[in-house]
Parts: sequence; structure tokens; C-alpha cells
Amino acid sequence: MDLSPGSRAVRSPSLRDVAAVAGVSYQTVSRVLNDSPHVQDRTRARVLAAVADLAYTPDLAARALASGTRTTLGIVDLGRHRYGPSLIEEGLRRAASAAGVRSVVSSADGDSRPDLERAFREVVAERVHALVVIGDGELAARVAEEIAPGLPVVHTDALATDAGSHAPAQYVAAYDATHHLISLGHRRIGHISGPGSSTAAGQRRLGWAHALRTAGLRADAVVTGSWSEDTGYRAATTLLAHDDLTALFAANDAMALGALHAAARLGRHVPRDLSVVGFDDVPGARHHVPALTTVRQDFAGIGAAAFAQTRSPASPTHLPPPRLVLRDSTGHA
Repeated sequence: MDLSPGSRAVRSPSLRDVAAVAGVSYQTVSRVLNDSPHVQDRTRARVLAAVADLAYTPDLAARALASGTRTTLGIVDLGRHRYGPSLIEEGLRRAASAAGVRSVVSSADGDSRPDLERAFREVVAERVHALVVIGDGELAARVAEEIAPGLPVVHTDALATDAGSHAPAQYVAAYDATHHLISLGHRRIGHISGPGSSTAAGQRRLGWAHALRTAGLRADAVVTGSWSEDTGYRAATTLLAHDDLTALFAANDAMALGALHAAARLGRHVPRDLSVVGFDDVPGARHHVPALTTVRQDFAGIGAAAFAQTRSPASPTHLPPPRLVLRDSTGHA
């Protein structure tokens, strides 16, 4: 990226850009912007010169990072129009409201840096005291750090762990769902994964793979989707080209429903010829024919726990674990 004045950069200069030009860490830039006394005068001058040269506008982050008694929570939702994230947001806002905390929300595409930067800047501009990211990923974590360094950030996808194993709850639930299929006699189980940018999708894929490998089975039949019915349909069509595949585990219910459609189009009866398991337990899952076996999550509880973490980051998180709901889409191999 050309950082010279007048360059035609595709994005606004970030805090890390200022740090690079000034030859300091981004934490040092943060301290300068927050008028910390623990910065040498020469270093402060270098940082401020870099801010001026890059035309960096730190006012949004600086205002949000200033200490005070503000009670405004920033929420960046990377999946606002999907079932699970929308319920997490609702639970989060209810918990905040009950505590007298105002919340502001901005949605974003988790794979687009410019869109993420916009969303974080929008909420930080409201002088928030903490941030919650619904549906996180590595890129979202990096952008949060750059836009609002030092501000408390809770990522809901990384929030909960299984109380028994201390492993991520998403991983454990996916392991259990896959183990259920194995217990029914299935030996070739495919997976329709969520996008690679999603922490939750990654944990579910790992849980699926570990369950298979623990049983001495291959974990090589996987296609990545993007949470939608259409990508589930296309992924299942690809996976079902393998005649020995007798079960599918999809990383969410939308993709599982797409898989059921693909199975019907290909003449694969569910559950006689193919078992399908989803994740989330959307309202339509129990009304589909066949009714979908899936993993149910306490989305409102996740939202409330995320809010609790913003108030007391060191406190342990207690959530009801996701649980497998057995319906008609799974059967013996």
C-alpha cells in the first residue's frame, strides 16, 4: 500500500499504518492517541507526525477508548440476516437493556475488510465502552484491534466451551452429531462446512473430522458452503456423486435443507438411503418432511453470556451446551 500523501489507496490509513510509518508498535500509537503519560516526547512527536502525514483520523477510536462511565455497547453482527446470529443479537440487546445499557448495531460482511472497517467505525463513533462481534473470524479480530485498540471485545463464536471437556462447545456438538451417525452404522459421512472465515464453522469441521478419525474412518468428503440453502444444495450434489456416501453432516440447518433437496432430486431417499444432520434447529427444521435431526443451541443464552463478558471479562462463561435433537432425517445405514 502506498502511504504517501495523495496516494490513491483503496482504504483509509489504519492504526497499524501509523505505527509502521512512525516505527513504533500499534500499542504505542494507541497510548499516544489516548494521551498516555507513559510515552517519551520524541516518540509522541514521531507518532503525531505520522498521523498528520497519513491524514489518519483517530477521533472515533480515541473517543471510545477514553475512560469514563459510558454505558453504550457496540455490536458488530456478521450474520444479521441468519437465524442464529439474529437471535444472539436479540438476546444480547435484551440483556443490555435490562442492565440499563444502550446498544448500537452495525452489520458487515465478515470476508470484506472495507465493510468490516465501516461497521467497526460506525459503532465506535457512538462512544461505546465495549464491543461484541457476532460471528467472528480472524479478519474481524484484526480489524477490531486496529479500529479500537484496547477496547474490550467479546467474540461470540469463541465464547463457550464444553464444561466436561473444556473444548469449544461447537467442536463438541459437531463431534456428538457425527458420532450419532457412526453409531447408526454409517462409515462414509460427508460434511458441508461453513465458510473458512468463520471460527464456528472451523470448530464444527474439526469435530466432524475428529469423530471419524477416532472411529478409524476417513474424513475426506467435505465441501465448503456459505451458510445458504443454495450452497448446501450444490455441496450435497457434489458429495453425493460418491456412491458410498450414506450420511451428511451440514454445519447449519439452511445447508442441511439444501442437502435434503439435492438428495430428493438425485433419488436418494432420506433416511433409507441417506441420513442428514444439521446444526442450529431453525423453526422450519421440525416441519420439514422428513423432519431434520439437528443440533439445538441456546442463542439467547449466548447473547446474554456475551453481555456478561463485557461486564466481567475474567468471569467464567456458563452456557447450556448445544444438544442433538433426533428427528426423522437420520436412520441406520
